[in-house]
Amino acid sequence: MSSRAIIGLAILLTILLTAVTVAIGFTKYCEPNGICISNFAAFLQSPPNEKGDTLAGLAGSLAFLWIITTVLLQSKELALQREELERTRTTLEKQTLFLANQDEDRKTKETDETINAKLKSLLKELPEVAFDRFLLVKQQGNETELKRVTFLTKENLSLDTHTSHYTNAIISVERTIMNMVENGWVVDDPTRPKSWFKCSQLAKEICDDLVKGSRAKYEEVINEHQIEKLAKALNDALRNEIIWEKSTSEIQS
Repeated sequence: MSSRAIIGLAILLTILLTAVTVAIGFTKYCEPNGICISNFAAFLQSPPNEKGDTLAGLAGSLAFLWIITTVLLQSKELALQREELERTRTTLEKQTLFLANQDEDRKTKETDETINAKLKSLLKELPEVAFDRFLLVKQQGNETELKRVTFLTKENLSLDTHTSHYTNAIISVERTIMNMVENGWVVDDPTRPKSWFKCSQLAKEICDDLVKGSRAKYEEVINEHQIEKLAKALNDALRNEIIWEKSTSEIQS
């Protein structure tokens, strides 16, 4: 019920109460002696205390009616205020969510840009990985046999070379050297290649950043570029202590 309807009903009840009071006032009643007078006339002839009681009763009825009306109006106003507050709260929540989403989108975009930059650096650095650097030595009596492990060379690599070629080459190099070491060969220079460390670090950082990046960037890096496999291959090779067991230098990052 609207505020206007509540006030209208209160006015209607006030008029109705007034009309009933007037009707009762003009109603006549007859005393035992046969004299008939109206209630209004009896009221005028009544003692002052009875007049006061009658007027107090009428005023009390009207006051009660308008007290109820006031309470209803206040309740209506409070309900409207609650609705307004609820609408305001909902609007603020939507604005907060929108700003949070905007901030999240901004951070995701920044992360994707960081991943792109690191990926570009990685693809640029990969051709510098010296796959042909491994020289193995085997001592047979007084003779020294040398063999170089070569799978990929810098001349055959470019930015267009897919990372899977590097991954496969790293795994193949590691396995080949492992087999040769088991057969008595020794890596001539057991120092871990700096280029491998740089690529390994970049690949690891890219994989770590993917958690904060977009789903599309994740799919691109994992499925298209297969950086996760490259990172694992590099990490496993660099931590292979059988190949590098004679290295006394610290791992360089």
